[in-house]
Amino acid sequence: MPRDGDATRRSILQSARTEFAAFGLAGARVDRIAARAGCNKERIYASFGDKQQLHRRVLAEMLEEMRTATIVEVDEDVASYIHKSYEFQRRNPALLRMLLWEALECTAESPLPDEQGRRDCYALSTRALKPHTEGSDEENARWLLLTLIGLSAWPHAVPTLARLVTDDASATDEGQEKLREFLATFAAGGAAATAAMPPGHTSGGRQDDGA
Repeated sequence: MPRDGDATRRSILQSARTEFAAFGLAGARVDRIAARAGCNKERIYASFGDKQQLHRRVLAEMLEEMRTATIVEVDEDVASYIHKSYEFQRRNPALLRMLLWEALECTAESPLPDEQGRRDCYALSTRALKPHTEGSDEENARWLLLTLIGLSAWPHAVPTLARLVTDDASATDEGQEKLREFLATFAAGGAAATAAMPPGHTSGGRQDDGA
């Protein structure tokens, strides 16, 4: 029946999330996905195609969830973005693992799944962040977005490192909340300092002397 078919497809997609997050595209096995979903491999091939097509479908769904949850809204402050991005990464570690696998398995020349859609999403967030940069500069807004993503994602990408550095505080709910607030305050202060940089400021801290 259609309802059973839909339930099986959802089970396959959920099982595939677990498999791809744990083993990457190259190491994932369709038979393990099928066993976890309670179906046979033929059902997966009939519903989603080969392993690469299933991987693209899973990643596209997860990226859309991230876009919906974390895109920077117009007039949104930096601390608010850190809050929602941090919580999304905290509650969805499988996506981070899949992106780390993607970085290992793809070359600079490899086309990425939904690459243009991902670029478009980041471009929207970049434009929303422009008011937080000196002179509403788009390039600086890109640097700012990348920095904010790194701040909110890195503790969840390497939880063992976070646990060691924080003396296990990051392994508790209270510690997670304190870290989130610290990062939000840090990011807001850093963005404000960047926006206040005088014209001609360079990465080396020198002023343009007109020479």
